[in-house]
Amino acid sequence: MCLGACLFAVLSCESDECPNRSSAEDDVYISLRINVPGDAGTRTRALSVADESAIDNLQVLVFNAVDQFQYKAELGTPDAVSDGKVYVRLKKSVRGESYYLVLLANADEVNPSGNPTQTEVLEQCTFAATTGGNPGFPHSEGTTLPMWGESIPQVIDSDTNFGTISFYRAVARVDIGVNFQKDSGDGTVPDDNPVADGSKRFRLTSARVYNSLDKGYVAPLLGYGTISIPGTASVYTPDNYVDYSVNGWKQTDHEIYLPEVKNHTFDGSKKSLQERCCIIVGGLYTDTDDNFDNVSETYYRIDFLGDGKTDDTLLDIFRNHRYVFNITSV
Repeated sequence: MCLGACLFAVLSCESDECPNRSSAEDDVYISLRINVPGDAGTRTRALSVADESAIDNLQVLVFNAVDQFQYKAELGTPDAVSDGKVYVRLKKSVRGESYYLVLLANADEVNPSGNPTQTEVLEQCTFAATTGGNPGFPHSEGTTLPMWGESIPQVIDSDTNFGTISFYRAVARVDIGVNFQKDSGDGTVPDDNPVADGSKRFRLTSARVYNSLDKGYVAPLLGYGTISIPGTASVYTPDNYVDYSVNGWKQTDHEIYLPEVKNHTFDGSKKSLQERCCIIVGGLYTDTDDNFDNVSETYYRIDFLGDGKTDDTLLDIFRNHRYVFNITSV
Protein backbone atom coordinates (compact mmCIF):
# COMPACT_ATOMS: atom_id res chain seq x y z
CA MET A 1 0.00 0.00 0.00
CA CYS A 2 1.48 3.35 -0.98
CA LEU A 3 1.65 6.32 1.32
CA GLY A 4 1.57 9.79 -0.15
CA ALA A 5 1.34 13.47 0.66
CA CYS A 6 0.13 15.82 -2.06
CA LEU A 7 1.51 19.24 -2.81
CA PHE A 8 -0.31 21.68 -5.08
CA ALA A 9 1.80 24.00 -7.23
CA VAL A 10 0.46 26.96 -9.19
CA LEU A 11 2.50 29.79 -10.63
CA SER A 12 0.44 32.53 -9.04
CA CYS A 13 -0.29 34.21 -5.73
CA GLU A 14 -2.82 36.61 -4.37
CA SER A 15 -1.58 40.20 -4.39
CA ASP A 16 -2.11 40.66 -0.66
CA GLU A 17 -0.38 37.38 0.22
CA CYS A 18 2.64 37.15 -2.03
CA PRO A 19 5.69 38.34 -0.03
CA ASN A 20 8.69 40.16 -1.47
CA ARG A 21 7.23 40.44 -4.95
CA SER A 22 10.08 40.68 -7.44
CA SER A 23 10.22 43.61 -9.82
CA ALA A 24 12.58 41.73 -12.12
CA GLU A 25 11.11 40.94 -15.54
CA ASP A 26 12.55 37.42 -15.50
CA ASP A 27 11.21 36.31 -12.09
CA VAL A 28 7.88 34.82 -11.05
CA TYR A 29 6.67 33.35 -7.78
CA ILE A 30 5.32 29.85 -7.44
CA SER A 31 2.82 29.27 -4.65
CA LEU A 32 3.08 25.73 -3.26
CA ARG A 33 0.12 24.46 -1.30
CA ILE A 34 0.81 21.45 0.90
CA ASN A 35 -1.84 18.97 1.98
CA VAL A 36 -0.89 17.65 5.43
CA PRO A 37 -3.23 15.21 7.27
CA GLY A 38 -4.34 16.12 10.79
CA ASP A 39 -2.94 14.54 13.93
CA ALA A 40 -4.82 11.43 15.03
CA GLY A 41 -3.16 11.28 18.44
CA THR A 42 0.28 10.38 19.73
CA ARG A 43 1.85 7.05 20.55
CA THR A 44 4.70 6.09 22.84
CA ARG A 45 7.99 6.30 20.92
CA ALA A 46 6.01 6.28 17.69
CA LEU A 47 5.30 8.83 14.99
CA SER A 48 1.87 10.37 14.86
CA VAL A 49 -0.08 10.49 11.61
CA ALA A 50 0.84 14.18 11.34
CA ASP A 51 4.55 13.39 11.84
CA GLU A 52 4.48 11.18 8.75
CA SER A 53 3.54 14.11 6.52
CA ALA A 54 5.14 17.02 8.39
CA ILE A 55 7.67 19.24 6.60
CA ASP A 56 10.39 20.86 8.68
CA ASN A 57 12.48 22.11 5.77
CA LEU A 58 12.08 22.27 2.01
CA GLN A 59 14.51 22.64 -0.90
CA VAL A 60 13.47 23.28 -4.50
CA LEU A 61 15.96 22.39 -7.24
CA VAL A 62 15.39 23.43 -10.85
CA PHE A 63 16.49 21.26 -13.81
CA ASN A 64 16.16 21.73 -17.55
CA ALA A 65 14.42 19.22 -19.81
CA VAL A 66 17.66 17.27 -20.38
CA ASP A 67 18.14 16.73 -16.63
CA GLN A 68 20.86 19.32 -16.03
CA PHE A 69 20.80 21.26 -12.78
CA GLN A 70 20.17 25.00 -13.28
CA TYR A 71 19.77 26.61 -9.87
CA LYS A 72 18.34 26.25 -6.39
CA ALA A 73 15.15 28.26 -6.06
CA GLU A 74 14.90 30.94 -3.39
CA LEU A 75 12.13 30.44 -0.87
CA GLY A 76 9.94 33.51 -0.56
CA THR A 77 9.28 33.29 3.19
CA PRO A 78 11.78 32.96 6.04
CA ASP A 79 9.78 30.14 7.64
CA ALA A 80 9.70 28.23 4.32
CA VAL A 81 6.50 26.31 5.06
CA SER A 82 3.73 28.14 6.91
CA ASP A 83 0.03 27.30 7.07
CA GLY A 84 0.39 24.84 4.22
CA LYS A 85 1.94 27.39 1.82
CA VAL A 86 5.40 28.22 0.57
CA TYR A 87 6.42 30.79 -2.05
CA VAL A 88 9.34 30.02 -4.33
CA ARG A 89 11.01 32.45 -6.72
CA LEU A 90 11.69 31.05 -10.21
CA LYS A 91 13.27 32.45 -13.36
CA LYS A 92 11.11 32.80 -16.43
CA SER A 93 11.95 30.80 -19.53
CA VAL A 94 13.76 33.02 -22.06
CA ARG A 95 13.45 31.08 -25.32
CA GLY A 96 10.55 28.78 -24.54
CA GLU A 97 12.71 26.19 -22.82
CA SER A 98 11.13 23.84 -20.27
CA TYR A 99 12.18 23.25 -16.68
CA TYR A 100 11.02 20.94 -13.91
CA LEU A 101 11.26 21.08 -10.14
CA VAL A 102 12.69 18.53 -7.73
CA LEU A 103 11.50 19.04 -4.16
CA LEU A 104 13.36 17.63 -1.16
CA ALA A 105 11.72 17.76 2.27
CA ASN A 106 13.34 17.07 5.65
CA ALA A 107 16.69 16.46 3.98
CA ASP A 108 20.21 17.70 4.61
CA GLU A 109 21.18 20.85 2.72
CA VAL A 110 22.40 20.29 -0.83
CA ASN A 111 24.11 23.00 -2.91
CA PRO A 112 25.17 21.67 -6.33
CA SER A 113 27.73 23.64 -8.31
CA GLY A 114 27.88 23.87 -12.09
CA ASN A 115 25.40 21.88 -14.15
CA PRO A 116 25.50 18.30 -12.87
CA THR A 117 22.87 15.81 -13.97
CA GLN A 118 19.86 15.03 -11.84
CA THR A 119 21.35 11.65 -10.91
CA GLU A 120 24.61 13.27 -9.83
CA VAL A 121 22.71 15.71 -7.62
CA LEU A 122 20.43 13.09 -6.06
CA GLU A 123 23.42 10.88 -5.26
CA GLN A 124 24.44 13.60 -2.79
CA CYS A 125 21.10 13.37 -0.97
CA THR A 126 21.23 10.57 1.59
CA PHE A 127 19.83 10.14 5.09
CA ALA A 128 21.04 8.11 8.05
CA ALA A 129 18.65 5.30 8.95
CA THR A 130 19.70 5.32 12.58
CA THR A 131 18.48 6.69 15.89
CA GLY A 132 21.30 7.72 18.19
CA GLY A 133 23.65 5.40 16.33
CA ASN A 134 21.29 2.45 16.62
CA PRO A 135 19.46 0.86 13.69
CA GLY A 136 15.90 1.87 13.01
CA PHE A 137 14.72 5.12 11.42
CA PRO A 138 12.94 6.73 13.09
CA HIS A 139 11.06 5.57 16.16
CA SER A 140 10.32 8.66 18.17
CA GLU A 141 7.41 11.07 18.16
CA GLY A 142 8.17 14.39 16.47
CA THR A 143 10.65 12.98 13.94
CA THR A 144 10.01 13.95 10.33
CA LEU A 145 10.52 11.68 7.35
CA PRO A 146 12.64 12.56 4.29
CA MET A 147 10.44 13.03 1.22
CA TRP A 148 10.83 13.78 -2.47
CA GLY A 149 8.60 15.15 -5.21
CA GLU A 150 9.05 16.08 -8.87
CA SER A 151 7.04 18.11 -11.36
CA ILE A 152 6.74 17.57 -15.10
CA PRO A 153 8.75 19.90 -17.41
CA GLN A 154 7.00 23.17 -18.17
CA VAL A 155 7.79 26.49 -19.82
CA ILE A 156 7.95 28.94 -16.91
CA ASP A 157 6.01 32.16 -17.34
CA SER A 158 3.30 34.05 -15.49
CA ASP A 159 0.63 31.61 -16.72
CA THR A 160 2.38 28.35 -15.89
CA ASN A 161 0.50 25.81 -13.79
CA PHE A 162 2.46 22.85 -12.47
CA GLY A 163 -0.71 21.13 -11.29
CA THR A 164 -0.27 18.64 -8.45
CA ILE A 165 3.14 17.51 -7.28
CA SER A 166 3.07 14.37 -5.13
CA PHE A 167 5.48 13.82 -2.27
CA TYR A 168 6.83 10.30 -1.68
CA ARG A 169 8.40 9.22 1.57
CA ALA A 170 11.93 7.85 1.39
CA VAL A 171 11.14 5.05 3.83
CA ALA A 172 8.76 2.11 4.07
CA ARG A 173 6.57 1.55 7.11
CA VAL A 174 6.11 -1.82 8.80
CA ASP A 175 3.10 -2.56 11.03
CA ILE A 176 2.82 -5.80 13.02
CA GLY A 177 -0.28 -6.97 14.86
CA VAL A 178 -2.09 -9.98 16.27
CA ASN A 179 -5.43 -10.24 14.45
CA PHE A 180 -5.63 -6.75 12.99
CA GLN A 181 -9.17 -5.55 12.38
CA LYS A 182 -9.90 -5.11 8.67
CA ASP A 183 -11.94 -2.52 6.82
CA SER A 184 -15.40 -3.86 6.04
CA GLY A 185 -15.25 -2.32 2.59
CA ASP A 186 -12.00 -3.45 1.00
CA GLY A 187 -10.75 -5.95 3.59
CA THR A 188 -7.49 -4.11 4.26
CA VAL A 189 -5.97 -3.08 7.58
CA PRO A 190 -6.61 0.67 8.12
CA ASP A 191 -3.60 2.90 7.60
CA ASP A 192 -3.93 5.73 10.12
CA ASN A 193 -5.18 3.88 13.19
CA PRO A 194 -4.86 0.11 12.84
CA VAL A 195 -6.36 -1.85 15.74
CA ALA A 196 -5.38 -5.41 16.67
CA ASP A 197 -7.78 -7.59 18.67
CA GLY A 198 -5.02 -9.81 20.03
CA SER A 199 -5.34 -13.48 20.92
CA LYS A 200 -6.26 -15.51 23.98
CA ARG A 201 -3.33 -17.84 23.29
CA PHE A 202 -0.60 -15.56 21.98
CA ARG A 203 0.83 -12.31 23.32
CA LEU A 204 3.18 -10.23 21.19
CA THR A 205 6.13 -9.07 23.33
CA SER A 206 8.76 -7.67 20.95
CA ALA A 207 9.63 -6.95 17.33
CA ARG A 208 13.12 -6.77 15.85
CA VAL A 209 14.39 -5.95 12.36
CA TYR A 210 17.41 -7.76 10.97
CA ASN A 211 19.56 -7.04 7.90
CA SER A 212 18.22 -3.54 7.30
CA LEU A 213 20.52 -0.80 5.97
CA ASP A 214 22.07 2.15 7.79
CA LYS A 215 21.29 4.77 5.12
CA GLY A 216 19.14 5.48 2.10
CA TYR A 217 18.56 7.99 -0.70
CA VAL A 218 16.06 10.79 -0.19
CA ALA A 219 14.97 10.39 -3.83
CA PRO A 220 15.19 7.43 -6.22
CA LEU A 221 17.92 7.78 -8.83
CA LEU A 222 15.93 6.13 -11.63
CA GLY A 223 12.42 7.28 -10.84
CA TYR A 224 9.63 6.14 -8.54
CA GLY A 225 9.08 2.38 -8.50
CA THR A 226 12.78 1.56 -8.68
CA ILE A 227 15.03 0.83 -5.71
CA SER A 228 18.10 3.02 -5.18
CA ILE A 229 20.63 2.11 -2.49
CA PRO A 230 23.74 4.19 -1.68
CA GLY A 231 26.98 2.39 -2.41
CA THR A 232 28.18 3.28 1.07
CA ALA A 233 25.15 1.73 2.81
CA SER A 234 25.99 -1.05 5.26
CA VAL A 235 23.91 -3.99 6.46
CA TYR A 236 23.29 -4.26 10.18
CA THR A 237 24.78 -7.42 11.63
CA PRO A 238 22.54 -9.92 13.46
CA ASP A 239 23.75 -8.60 16.82
CA ASN A 240 22.88 -5.01 15.95
CA TYR A 241 19.14 -4.45 16.01
CA VAL A 242 16.52 -2.41 17.81
CA ASP A 243 13.61 -3.70 19.86
CA TYR A 244 10.36 -1.92 18.99
CA SER A 245 7.76 -1.43 21.68
CA VAL A 246 4.53 -3.41 21.61
CA ASN A 247 1.18 -1.96 22.65
CA GLY A 248 -0.97 -4.11 24.95
CA TRP A 249 0.56 -7.43 23.81
CA LYS A 250 -1.15 -6.85 20.48
CA GLN A 251 0.64 -4.59 17.99
CA THR A 252 3.34 -2.16 16.96
CA ASP A 253 2.44 0.47 14.36
CA HIS A 254 3.90 3.79 13.17
CA GLU A 255 7.21 2.73 14.76
CA ILE A 256 9.22 0.76 12.19
CA TYR A 257 10.44 2.78 9.20
CA LEU A 258 13.04 1.29 6.85
CA PRO A 259 15.10 2.60 3.94
CA GLU A 260 14.85 0.65 0.71
CA VAL A 261 16.32 -2.85 0.85
CA LYS A 262 16.80 -5.47 -1.85
CA ASN A 263 16.09 -9.06 -0.83
CA HIS A 264 17.26 -10.18 -4.27
CA THR A 265 20.70 -10.12 -5.85
CA PHE A 266 21.60 -8.11 -8.96
CA ASP A 267 20.54 -11.01 -11.22
CA GLY A 268 17.14 -11.41 -9.58
CA SER A 269 18.00 -14.44 -7.47
CA LYS A 270 16.66 -14.59 -3.92
CA LYS A 271 19.16 -13.82 -1.19
CA SER A 272 19.87 -16.49 1.38
CA LEU A 273 17.83 -16.60 4.58
CA GLN A 274 20.82 -15.22 6.48
CA GLU A 275 21.10 -12.20 4.17
CA ARG A 276 17.47 -11.13 3.84
CA CYS A 277 15.87 -8.27 5.69
CA CYS A 278 13.33 -9.89 8.00
CA ILE A 279 11.35 -9.44 11.21
CA ILE A 280 11.82 -11.47 14.39
CA VAL A 281 8.89 -11.25 16.79
CA GLY A 282 8.90 -12.41 20.38
CA GLY A 283 5.81 -13.74 22.04
CA LEU A 284 4.17 -15.84 24.71
CA TYR A 285 2.21 -18.89 23.56
CA THR A 286 -0.14 -20.98 25.68
CA ASP A 287 -2.36 -24.01 25.06
CA THR A 288 -4.97 -22.67 27.47
CA ASP A 289 -6.99 -19.52 26.86
CA ASP A 290 -5.67 -16.51 28.79
CA ASN A 291 -3.32 -18.61 30.94
CA PHE A 292 0.20 -17.23 30.51
CA ASP A 293 1.57 -18.26 33.92
CA ASN A 294 5.08 -19.71 33.70
CA VAL A 295 5.18 -19.23 29.92
CA SER A 296 8.59 -18.40 28.44
CA GLU A 297 9.12 -16.00 25.55
CA THR A 298 9.69 -17.65 22.19
CA TYR A 299 10.75 -16.11 18.88
CA TYR A 300 9.36 -16.38 15.37
CA ARG A 301 10.81 -15.26 12.06
CA ILE A 302 8.62 -13.38 9.56
CA ASP A 303 9.88 -12.77 6.01
CA PHE A 304 8.67 -10.13 3.56
CA LEU A 305 6.45 -12.34 1.39
CA GLY A 306 3.63 -11.41 -0.96
CA ASP A 307 0.34 -13.14 -1.70
CA GLY A 308 0.74 -16.88 -1.35
CA LYS A 309 3.31 -16.47 1.42
CA THR A 310 5.83 -18.76 -0.27
CA ASP A 311 9.51 -18.16 -0.89
CA ASP A 312 8.70 -17.46 -4.53
CA THR A 313 6.82 -14.32 -3.43
CA LEU A 314 9.81 -12.80 -1.59
CA LEU A 315 9.53 -9.00 -1.65
CA ASP A 316 12.05 -6.20 -1.86
CA ILE A 317 11.34 -3.23 0.41
CA PHE A 318 10.27 -0.12 -1.52
CA ARG A 319 10.08 3.47 -0.34
CA ASN A 320 6.67 4.95 0.39
CA HIS A 321 5.10 1.51 0.86
CA ARG A 322 3.46 -0.04 3.90
CA TYR A 323 4.09 -3.66 4.86
CA VAL A 324 1.52 -5.21 7.20
CA PHE A 325 2.26 -8.41 9.13
CA ASN A 326 -1.01 -9.73 10.52
CA ILE A 327 -0.44 -12.65 12.89
CA THR A 328 -3.61 -14.75 12.80
CA SER A 329 -2.29 -18.05 14.18
CA VAL A 330 0.85 -19.46 15.78
